[in-house]
Formats: sequence, structure tokens, C-alpha cells
Amino acid sequence: MLQFILGRAGSGKTEYLRRALADRALSGDSKCIMLVPEQFTFETEKAMLRLAGPQRAGAIGVYSFTRLAESVFHRLGGLAGHRLTDGGRRILMSSALAACEEGLEVYRSAVKSGRMTELMLTAVDELKMCGITPEDLTGAAMGLKSRGLAQKLRELSAVYAAYDALVAASYLDSRDDLTRLYEALEGADSFSGCTVAVDSFEGFTQQELKVLSRLMTQADRVLVSLCTDGLSKEDAGLFALVDRTRRQLTAIAGEQGVEVLPPVTLIRSPRFHNENLKLLEAQIFCPEEVLTSPDHEGLTLYRARDVFDESEFVAASIRRLVMEGLRYKDITIICRNPSQYYGSLDVALKKRDIPCFMSQPVRVDAEPVTRFLLGAFEAVQSGLATEELLELLKTGVSGFTAAEISDLENYAYLWRLSGPAWRESFARHPRGFGWEMTEEDGLELSRLNALRARLVPPLEAFAAATADCSGAEMSQACYDLLISFGLEETLPEYCRQLELAGEDAIAARQLRVWDLLMETLDQLHSILGDRRTTRERYYRLLKEVLSAEDVSDIPETADQVIFGTAEQVRQTAPRVVFLMGVTQGDFPQNPKAAGVFSDAERRELIELRLPLGDPLEQRAIEERYLAYSVACLASEGLILSWPMSAGGEDKEPSELIVGVRGVFPTLRPEQELPESFFANSREAAFSRMAARWRERTPAAEALRRFVREDPGQAGRLEALERAAGQRPQRLRDPALAKRVYGERIFLSPTQIETFHSCPFKYFCRYGLNARERRPAEVDVLQYGTLMHYLLEKVFSQPREVRGGWTEDELRDFIDRRIEEYAGENLGGMEQLSSRQRYRLGRMGASAHKLIRHLELELAQSQFVPEHTEMKLGRDAPTLRVETGDGDVVTVGGTIDRVDVLHYPGGRSYVRVIDYKTGGKDFRLGDVLYGLNMQMLIYLAALVQDGRRFPAGILYVPAAEPNVSAQRGAAPEEIEKAELRQLRMSGLVLSDSEIITAMEAGAKGVFIPAALKKDGTPDSHSSVLSEGELIRVLEYSRRLIATMGRELLRGQAAAKPNMKNRSACEYCPYAAVCGRELSDRDIENERLSQKEAMAEIEKRMDNKEEPI
Repeated sequence: MLQFILGRAGSGKTEYLRRALADRALSGDSKCIMLVPEQFTFETEKAMLRLAGPQRAGAIGVYSFTRLAESVFHRLGGLAGHRLTDGGRRILMSSALAACEEGLEVYRSAVKSGRMTELMLTAVDELKMCGITPEDLTGAAMGLKSRGLAQKLRELSAVYAAYDALVAASYLDSRDDLTRLYEALEGADSFSGCTVAVDSFEGFTQQELKVLSRLMTQADRVLVSLCTDGLSKEDAGLFALVDRTRRQLTAIAGEQGVEVLPPVTLIRSPRFHNENLKLLEAQIFCPEEVLTSPDHEGLTLYRARDVFDESEFVAASIRRLVMEGLRYKDITIICRNPSQYYGSLDVALKKRDIPCFMSQPVRVDAEPVTRFLLGAFEAVQSGLATEELLELLKTGVSGFTAAEISDLENYAYLWRLSGPAWRESFARHPRGFGWEMTEEDGLELSRLNALRARLVPPLEAFAAATADCSGAEMSQACYDLLISFGLEETLPEYCRQLELAGEDAIAARQLRVWDLLMETLDQLHSILGDRRTTRERYYRLLKEVLSAEDVSDIPETADQVIFGTAEQVRQTAPRVVFLMGVTQGDFPQNPKAAGVFSDAERRELIELRLPLGDPLEQRAIEERYLAYSVACLASEGLILSWPMSAGGEDKEPSELIVGVRGVFPTLRPEQELPESFFANSREAAFSRMAARWRERTPAAEALRRFVREDPGQAGRLEALERAAGQRPQRLRDPALAKRVYGERIFLSPTQIETFHSCPFKYFCRYGLNARERRPAEVDVLQYGTLMHYLLEKVFSQPREVRGGWTEDELRDFIDRRIEEYAGENLGGMEQLSSRQRYRLGRMGASAHKLIRHLELELAQSQFVPEHTEMKLGRDAPTLRVETGDGDVVTVGGTIDRVDVLHYPGGRSYVRVIDYKTGGKDFRLGDVLYGLNMQMLIYLAALVQDGRRFPAGILYVPAAEPNVSAQRGAAPEEIEKAELRQLRMSGLVLSDSEIITAMEAGAKGVFIPAALKKDGTPDSHSSVLSEGELIRVLEYSRRLIATMGRELLRGQAAAKPNMKNRSACEYCPYAAVCGRELSDRDIENERLSQKEAMAEIEKRMDNKEEPI
């Protein structure tokens, strides 16, 4: 017989059934069955243990429909055959689509694009649950007038039939289990004498209804609880779908000749310990006049700014509830769209140490093990492209350490390795162009080749094994590849490292992913068998299967907050419930048509008596019922919240909020709560304080004061101050500074310029030795190095030798020097590409023109090159500067060229020449801030012993002139324009004899100075008196002394120099300094030479530290 247990939410239906079965078990009846949804089985088993006791609880079988099928199959048979996993089902569906492709019209293009497998599986799942066969679809197609829908049904029928045929060959599809259960129960008497209680269902699929029909005919008594008042007479009421279920079961009982007893209607509400919640259950979504309450105790509304504010509110509220005596397991959080709270709610809960099970599904194809195997396919198919190899290595399970991967990546980046280069032993220098191969470099190259040998041969073997083989052999090759890379050892080690880092859940997930991957390979091996399969086809199948799989974490503790969707939540009566995201269209959801049928098509097919799933308006009723059921879940408190903005859209409260406020007119939404509400844990307080760090409001100041009182937060506060720019970065320990920079500081002019450009940049580059990676190319940098090399080789020859060269002889000299340079620095000309050799040739042509211009300049100058590539410390003393703190800073470097003028009386003047391939001009104003000092430092080193006197510093343009001229311009005009571009910049001693000695006639053709008729420099000349020049050199030394002191004091502040240009432009450390400066922050200060000199004098006279 059949009997219904009816009642609204909270009326005690579940408890009624549980006690009924427990009483029968305690009286000796051992044939009791409780049938519940899968997510309710564990809680139901615990309840039976509580009610029937440990001795008799075992007499009550707790089943879901799936578990019931397994139990019957164990007793009656039905488990023989290979059970398909979800991955196996996708493989078979892909094969079915491939078999039917030629006969398809509607779906052919979608099948070719590979987008149909998941859609067709979903459609077939629905059809099976609804008890619809391929023949039913074909029959329905014949009765349709719409040719489009009829063709869609015929194609769907063909794919469905092909899929079923593949399954029937030797597999078991879990979607057929209930159909097979219905057939297995025919003629059997498995449930004779049983009392079956069916609880917590709102409706049943056609498959489930058929199983229930068997249970009705075999069991003595079937009790079914339904959440309804049993009074609805219309098809659109709150309980319309539940009442439809009651009618379906009653009709089945009538067909089977089963007696239907009068229903038991429960009218009390034992769930609710709060009268307002009881009233809410009775009045929410009530179509009649609503009863109201003068108070709203037990209910709260919160209007949040966004999902982050909403998450903070929920987490802070839970923390307060627990502090008031609730346990975490008494609290449930429910939302309709959980993905919008991942990354906000979990963070807010963690800040307050609230344990919460948030089952966030993770895609399997993004996990390390699966990425490794898919990456191996991609690497092989790309011909061992560097990008694919590196992605494979970086999965974490390749067996390579992070350092080994970095070394391989750096070498590949350095030499721009392509696929073929990975198949050959590495032969090029591990440091790039311009380095001599030392013994240490040879060992490094051998180590890199050993790493290559661990990586490439297994992949080549995999490529060979999968080139032309069967599906089974392909699966075996995949497994062999994993073993060849040692994943049976590297994966456990990877998991161990995760556990040591406190990521136990992620570690456990990796082992589940491995099992799932092995399962997938087994299914591919079994299904594809001996059929020939291309590597591309197998890869697409494997990727399609893995991309559709996901894994979730397993709850780690019993006492924790439950988070889930309205369909998932399994608690019967939590004490407090939070409903999040209660916005219009989201909670309840506005249902949308999905799958192969539009809503109109679904209606048309239902009219043809195809029992498909509900159309949109009935799903809307279901959504409303779902909102009602979760709103009535709590026994003591209900908190509803919604964001005013989410996903870039403005949001409005849903009808559920409107309904609640209709019952409780005094209930007003809370918003903009005080900081004290949210800052109710140590971590939350710090987080709130950090977010308002720059505010100068009483609330922000109170937070800062609260956090400062916690001694454990001192280090984090200091880090926050540094990040906010309120406390400059610094090495606090002087001993550490000396270890980083050395006991005796040795600097180059480049280091000095870097420090004054930005101390943090200096710390990264020279303290941490964090170098920017550069590929080995014949580029602008190589152009500068090569040009210096050629000019040094040319001008180291005696003047009389150089003067006697013809154009061809000079060209031949340059070409031979380029070959020497390539052999010494580029691995030889034969190692270079045709493009790189062409670039070298162009550089040689430019050098030829520049050398002729420099020869012209030297021929008329009395200054004679005395040294080229002079190294301070080898060819001349280094510059030594005392810091004033007892330390000495030593400055060295290489001077491109030193020209000297010797007077007969023994007095000698020296000028420093620097070849510049870039467009750099000297401005004295830059020196004020420690920039553009290289030449001044060299000049200071050369005159520090007093035996020589400074004549000036000159930058020689070493780039070929690029003149823009109108068509038909005279050659003389072009030549003048070229001479202007080749004119040197810098500083010259304001002495007419020195100027004339540098340039005969002193017209300013070659140097940045010209004399007027009266013998004085003109207004455009870049000149300083001897006293001023010495003063500038002293200022440069003082800058160096200050820098030395600051380094040893640990200076590492991110204070970029923004005078006239941005020090942040092209900075490789911009991502880590914490400063976000742009061109708008540039401080334009174009001082004339006279103004800059006056400022230098002022700073020197005031003894001001110019940093």
C-alpha cells in the first residue's frame, strides 16, 4: 500500500519517517528501507543510529536510487561488464558522432568543430532519465510538421542509437542503471514484507517513477513524504510541482492495483524555535493577504556594495555567532551562483579562522599530471617547440628542479632555440656572445646537455611510439612516457612538498587526479583497442575527456560551516542560515533554455507525449519552491544579503527579499556597518586597516591604533609602511649591507649612475645580482660593443700607418677585425645566421664612414690619442674616494680613448673621449643628481695625482648619421648636416689655447666650443673655467662618497630619479618595487649650464649631501 506524509517546510516529515522506521526496527522488523537523495544518505544514517541505537540501526537500509540499484545487482546479478566512467562515456559519444557524421545535416558543422560531445551526452542523459528511446524519437519525428525539428529528432535518434550500440557491446552505462534495476525487479520478490520510506524528494524522473512502481507492488508499505500543504488546486502555485508528483504516484498505484491510504498531514512546525521564522514559512510567497509581524527578531537583511563587502559581512557575522555560543556545524551558507563567491568568501572566512567546506570544482586538465601528459603531446606535435617544452617542464612533476628548469629556459632564451636545436647537443657559450669559454663554462655546458638528455630522448621515443599505432598502443605509450619521467616517484614527492607547505587538500587532489588519469587511459585502451588512431585524434579525445572532468575537495572536519547551492545543501535544520546573492534573476534564478531543444520545441514535443523535462515556466515554479525551501531551513536565524553590484552589473534585491519585507515591515536592510563589526579577528583587523592605510579618518586611525597594540603585527606593519612608501627600503643590519655590497666597495660609473637613478634598482641589480635576460643577438648592444672594438683596433695603430691606408685597405682591415670579433665573441661567422652576418656587414660600412670622420678630426687636432681601452686599475690608478666614515670607495672602468696635449714646458692636458652609439648629449644639470657622470669620473681619476690637467670630456657620436633632406638637395648641404650630427658634445676647458688645440680655427665643427673674434668662447659653447671644472670634479667625488656611505648604511629605497626623464621607463624591476610612476611624475627642470654650475657651487659651499 501507498501512503503520503504531507506537510509544509519544518513540519517534521523527515523525523516522522525516521521514527516510524526506527520503531519498526526496535520491534524486531529487519525489513526497513529509507530511500533519500544521495547527498542525504550520510546524515540519514547518523539519524538512524541515534534513533534505533547501534544494535538495531543496521536493520534499516539507507539508500539512494543509485545505491539501491547496486544492492539489487549484487543480489540478483547485473554487475558483469566494463563500467563506463564519465570519461569513457565521452569517448564513446565522440566515436558515435564520428560514425554518424556523414548522415548529419543539422549537427554536421558542430561535430566537425568538436563542440558536440558534451551537448549530446547531456541530451542522451535527459532522454534516458525520461525513459525516451531512439525509437520514440523517430516515431515523434514522423508526427511533426516542422521539418527542422523532425530532422533534429532523426539525427538525435541516430546518434543516440549509435551510442547505445557501442555501450551494449561490452559496457555498462551508469545512466542505464535505474532502467536495468526496473527490469531486474520484474518477476522478483526482493522487497516482500518491506516497509519503504521515501524522503526529501520534490519530484522523480521517469526512471525513478518506474522503480517506485516496482517497489509499490512488492513492498508491504511505501511511505512517501512530500513538502506540500495538499491544498493547491492550480498548476502554478508554490507546491504545484510537488502536487504533480503526488498525482503521478497515485496514478501509478492505481495502475498497479496498490491501495492508497489517506495521507498523514502534519500541521505543527517543530523545526522553528523562533516564531518569526514560523510566520515567514507560512506567509512567504503566499498568494492571499499576508499576515505581518511587529518585530523581526531572528531575521537580518544586508545590502552590500559588492560581493567582497557581502563576503566580509557574512564571515564577520559567523565569527560573532560562534563567539556567542553557536558551533560552526550549526551554520549553513547557501547561494545560487557559488562561482561568484570563490576568491572572496573563502578569503573572508580564512581571515577569521572559520572552517568551511567550499567544494570548489577544479578542472582536471589544468592539474600538473594531466598538463604534463597533454604537454608531451603538444611538444611532440610542435616538433619540440621551446614554449611547449618549457610548459611541460614547469608542471612540477617533470622531475626537474626549479633551478634546472630556469637554467634550460635561460639557455633556450639566450640562443632562441627552435625545435631542431633541442635534438642536437648544445655547443654555444652558456653566457652568450663575448665570453671566453672557461673550464667553468665548459662544465656548465655539459650540465645543460645532461639536462637536455633527460628531457628530449624520452619525448623522441614517445613521438616514435605514437607515430603509427593503435589506440591501445597509444595508451601504453602514454603510460610508458609517465614512467620514463619517473612520475611514480616525482608525484609523491610533489605531494609531500605540498603537504609541507600546508596544502594538504591540493596534495590529496593530485593523487585523485592520477587515479582519474589512469582510469581514462584504461578506458581509451579498452574502447579504442586495436583500431589505428592518429596521434592528433587520440590527443583530441584525451583532452576532451580531461577538460570535462573536475575534482572537488573532501571535507576535513565535522565541525565546520557548510557552503553550497540550494540543490546541494544536505542539512535538515541548521540553526542559522545565510542566503547570499539574493538578487533579481539570480535567487530565484530566471531559468534559460539550454541543450539541444529550445523551449518552444520542448513544449511541442511534450504535447506529442514525449515526457521531456519541464519547460521554462515550470522550471520557474521549481526555482521559487527552491527559494522557499532554503529560506525555511533555519531553526533560529535567517540572514539574507545581496550585492548592489556584481560582475560589472548593477543588482536589485529579488522577490524573496520583497516577500520577507512584506511579512516584516519593520525589517530594514543594514549597510555600511562600522569597522568594529568587521575587524573582529586579528587577520581581519589587519586587512581592514591595510585597505584604509592612506585614509586619515577616525575609523582608519582607530584601526591603525588597534593593530599597533598587537606586538605580533610589528613586522607586517613595517612591511606595509615600506609598500606604501612611508618607510624607504633599507638593509637594517650594517653587517648584512657589507656582505651584500662588500667590505670594500668597488664601483663602476654604470653602477654610480644606476644608484642615482634609483637605489632600489641598484640593490636588485648589484646587491641581489638579479640580471635582466637578453637574447644573444647582433643588435644595438652588439653594435656598440663592435664599434668600440673596431675603433680601439684602428686607433691603436700609429697615425702614420692609418694615414697611409687607402679606402680598400681600410675596408679590408675592418672586415678582418669583424671576423676576429665574431670568432672571439659570437662563436664564429659560421654560427651566425645570414641576417646576423648582413647586420655585421652594415656595421662595418658604418664604421668605415665614422673612422674617416674621426681621422679628419684628429688630423687637425693637436691632441693625440695616447691610450685606447684604458683600464683604470691596470693602465692607470683607480679613483679612490674617502667616505668620511673611515671607508674608501674605489671606482674603476674602461676609458674608450685618452687624448693628451703636451706643452713644451712639461704641462700636459688630458681629454677623455667616449664613443656613444646612442643619442646621448651631455648636460651639466644631470650631474647635480648623479647622472651622466661617467666621463667626469674618468677625468677625475686621470688628474687625481696632479701631474696632468683637465682639458675636457667629449662624447663622440659612433652611429652613422641619418640625414633627412629634400629631394635634389646639394651634396654640400647633406655633408653639413652630417657634420652637425657628428659634432661631439661634452665639456671643454674655457681656454682659447686649449680650444684651438682641439680644433684648428675653433669654428665648433668638431667640438662643442667655438671662439669669437676676440678669442672668447661664444654663447653656444659648452665650456667651464679651470676652477669650475675642478669644482665639478670635486662635486662628483662628493657624490661618490655619499653613495658609499648610503650603501653601507643599507640604502635600497625605491626612489626613482624623475628629473627631466623617467627612471622607471624600461626598468626591469618595476614589477617588484611597489612604485607606480608615469610620465606625469617627471619633474621638468631644464637648467642652463650657468644655473647648474651655480647650484653645484651652492651645494659645495653649504656642505650639503647631494643625494
